[in-house]
Amino acid sequence: MRSFIITFSLLLGVAHAGDRTDAYNLICKPMTFELERNDCISKIRNYSHFDNRALGICKAVTFDSNKISCLGIIGDKAYEVWDMDTCVNEPFESRKLDCLQEFGTIYTPDRHSCVPRDEAITQLSYSLKDLRAGNLGSTDQRLSKLLEKFTDCNR
Repeated sequence: MRSFIITFSLLLGVAHAGDRTDAYNLICKPMTFELERNDCISKIRNYSHFDNRALGICKAVTFDSNKISCLGIIGDKAYEVWDMDTCVNEPFESRKLDCLQEFGTIYTPDRHSCVPRDEAITQLSYSLKDLRAGNLGSTDQRLSKLLEKFTDCNR
């Protein structure tokens, strides 16, 4: 009963944010040992956002202590689809966690979508062709949109 009261009191702060609740339900709740579950809840309380796709990677990690570390890596970070594709395809858990650490940007609710590398290369190639053909208006418009997306990505 005492453990239930402790867990419930720690969850009061968690229950108000959907992302925290998802993190609790996916990662902390299934933990076998109360001490690790409480450590997990404490880790969750440090952040307000958890990317759902990244939570899936954390959930798949073998050891509870590594799951808790994973929460610290992904907390308050947003990941693009291509980041997740890269991390999911890593062959080892340790490499997946390193990948999550390397990728992602600070989460902001009004953040615009960033440009994937392949799309940026394509847009730059088209801009170069337009420039060589003398289509300065098209080049200017394409590069301005691309620059805007990169600027939004790093805010």
